[in-house]
Amino acid sequence: MLNSAFTLNQLAGQLRFISTQSDTSNVEIDGRTPDIISATSATKDNVQLLLAAYFAPEMTQLPSSHWLDSCFASTEAIPVDQRYKWLLAGRPATGYIDPGPLVCSCMAVGENIIINAITNEQCRSAQAVGNACRAGTNCGSCISQINELIAQYAHSTRA
Repeated sequence: MLNSAFTLNQLAGQLRFISTQSDTSNVEIDGRTPDIISATSATKDNVQLLLAAYFAPEMTQLPSSHWLDSCFASTEAIPVDQRYKWLLAGRPATGYIDPGPLVCSCMAVGENIIINAITNEQCRSAQAVGNACRAGTNCGSCISQINELIAQYAHSTRA
């Protein structure tokens, strides 16, 4: 069975569309396989995502590719009946922070993680950033870039 859903934000000119498929081959009602199967008859464990499409007039309005990649890495932490709602919403179901472009290769820490440490955890030195997210704690080649981010974002703390 195919299921589709979409959201449309006319003001922002955005459209999000998902399509899923349910395997209903093992569904039985009263000991027989029905000719017509309702969406509630199919178990939620056998739903597969077929398509997720996002349309927006500007690239900045689309979800980041880092976040989209993480969506397909593992869905076990998300309740089965909500697995694809977050894709339709275009934002994480959990407290996921998009890591952003890679800054620290040794520890696989992205720019947004470092900016979060600077603005939300008030890290004001490369060492403090390293304590918060491990960036710059191995070879040290990224410390200059961490210091540039501190200089740029230390004055703007997030509430």
